[in-house]
Amino acid sequence: MGTVEEKLGKILEKLEMLDTLERKMDTINVSFGKEIEDIKSEIDAIKQKCLTTERSNSEKERKCNLLFFGVQGKTFFTMNKEIIDILKCLVPEIDGNYINDLWKTNKKKEKSPVVVKLNSMVIRNLILRKKHALQGDDRFKHIQIKEDLSREVRATRKLLFPHLIKLKEEGRKVIMVNDKLKVDSQLLSLEDL
Repeated sequence: MGTVEEKLGKILEKLEMLDTLERKMDTINVSFGKEIEDIKSEIDAIKQKCLTTERSNSEKERKCNLLFFGVQGKTFFTMNKEIIDILKCLVPEIDGNYINDLWKTNKKKEKSPVVVKLNSMVIRNLILRKKHALQGDDRFKHIQIKEDLSREVRATRKLLFPHLIKLKEEGRKVIMVNDKLKVDSQLLSLEDL
């Protein structure tokens, strides 16, 4: 009988060792689970930071850009000459040195807008303020100049437009600034409306 009791004792010892190992494994699994969750949340934070940085870089790149609609030039040089003529109509003292780069948004379509990257925000803002003067010049009546906005901003502006009309009908002073509405000198986003 002693051998059976000894064997039972050994079996119980082994079971206790297995229980101890199982508890240790559970502890390790829990700590690994926490570490994995921490790593996942860290990865999500890094992804969000990358997206924010990417958007910020995109906005910075577009900051000095203007879109010119109706430019007839087919080659780079004819487009460049026409853009300079348009700019000289608006700001006579300007020259080609203020243009950093220009390109068509879609080279296959003849009537696609031309993106003009300027060197100076001051010149860009001056051009935007004086763009209505083109309507008085018969050579450039067909030309439109707009800001170069990202797809997200354009989509938000489309959603904001009905709010802008509604607020103007209420007699409030409203201006659209990028992807926000400036209502009575207070800047409101789409979520605020």
